Amino acid sequence: MGRRIRLLGNENGDLDLTIVGIVGDVAQRQLPGVPENQVYLPLAHASELSFVLRTTGEPGLLAPHVRAAVSEADAAMPVTIRTMADAYAWYVWDRRGQGLVLAVLGGVALLLAALGIYGVMSLMVANRRREIGVRMALGSTRPAVRRLVVGASLRLTAVGVAAGLLLGMAATTGLASIFHGVRPLDVRVFLFAGGLLTAVAVLAAWWPARRAMAVDPISVLKK
Repeated sequence: MGRRIRLLGNENGDLDLTIVGIVGDVAQRQLPGVPENQVYLPLAHASELSFVLRTTGEPGLLAPHVRAAVSEADAAMPVTIRTMADAYAWYVWDRRGQGLVLAVLGGVALLLAALGIYGVMSLMVANRRREIGVRMALGSTRPAVRRLVVGASLRLTAVGVAAGLLLGMAATTGLASIFHGVRPLDVRVFLFAGGLLTAVAVLAAWWPARRAMAVDPISVLKK
């Protein structure tokens, strides 16, 4: 506070200024981004002026009144009016495009993961048809066999989902520094992805097991 700095290359020429206050980091023309050096100048040195007006009604209805107020002060003063939503969209349109691409890729990856889990679990159950036949021939009940097969599927799925959650947390931590509004730990997203893959694994194990238990154990053992 009180120290002097020289601002070079200003539109009004080099300026010798005295520091009268310090403010926190703000996002200026980039959302998000690494905070850059910013200097708040006295109004006398401003080449353009921006006002932010808050209203409880429709922002567009305020535009005529703003233009009228400016015209009363200076009829030749050019006025550009934008809503905060328009200004925000202008600065983040590229990030939204990147986010859309990542969302599509994430959806495709989730679909491929679900198909892969279904295929692996179905193959695992199919390879155990002889074992299932033996258990059924020795008197094991269908609910017991079903619990055995689904339980084995859930154990494998739990390991994969846990590893995926850990990698997902690491990935979203990096994305949070790039995309505005991305949280490092979005519980709803992780619950949805983990729940979907778990449901697919259960279905992939239960349905083939159901078909295998419907087969005559003697015919299975003869193969």
